[in-house]
Amino acid sequence: MSGLCCLVGAFLLWHWQLGPAARAPQSPAWRCRLARWFLPVRFFWLSCGAVLFIGLIVQGLLGRIIVTLNKNFSFSSDIGLLMEDAVFRLGILFGFFLIGRLLQVAARLPGFGIPRGLAQPTPPLSTAKAVLVGAGVFCVSVLLLFPISMAWRWLLARFGFEIPLQGLVEIFRTVGSPNELGFLLFLAGVLVPISEELVFRGALFRYLHTRVPAWFALLVPGVVFALLHRNLASFLPLLVLSVVFSIAYQRTGNIVTTIVAHSLFNLHSVALLFLVPPPGA
Repeated sequence: MSGLCCLVGAFLLWHWQLGPAARAPQSPAWRCRLARWFLPVRFFWLSCGAVLFIGLIVQGLLGRIIVTLNKNFSFSSDIGLLMEDAVFRLGILFGFFLIGRLLQVAARLPGFGIPRGLAQPTPPLSTAKAVLVGAGVFCVSVLLLFPISMAWRWLLARFGFEIPLQGLVEIFRTVGSPNELGFLLFLAGVLVPISEELVFRGALFRYLHTRVPAWFALLVPGVVFALLHRNLASFLPLLVLSVVFSIAYQRTGNIVTTIVAHSLFNLHSVALLFLVPPPGA
């Protein structure tokens, strides 16, 4: 499975980025489809705070409802902690919906819209094309991250760093029921990709993309994304993955592209957990 993804990724990487046609100045590969976002700084941070606040409110309300309906449920267990995280992510999505609607209204007011005389970028890809490109971006990501992960792990081991598994890996390998497995797959394949892509691509990268040099706009979401996973062994691979996703979002202008790529990448990682035996097995 991974070998086939790498072959497809190699072809697409050549076609999209490395081939002579892709490197030509007039190539679509150099075309930016991501509209610039001219939201004032104070409103951007207020919006971020509002989304976070709504997420916490929804987490508290739904958490209380879950405990009320199931007296035996505990948020202190491994599955309980993941459930708490899932409820928070649902709140974040609800917050994005509400604040996004408000920002759409605010965009019509003076100071929020696109300045006069500024050329619009090429329109974003349609949803159908974004899904297909997202699958291709996933294949490219597998191709790039395989050697990067191997080299990074070797470097950490060379300097004496321990390489612990992520906690989620152990939870997947010790899952106790089909219901728990279904919940974990929904979390990894749907909820996590949507929430994280809206935060890191749809909000942070898109905002920085308008105001700072390209390298900085790519680096900041990547560093934050990698740090939040709290695992040294995955830091560099996740940083590279975030940069790849940000470039894909910039060139397609459609967040569906990176949501699909992120979802497939997570599900691919889950599949490897069951296909590859754990160390010492």
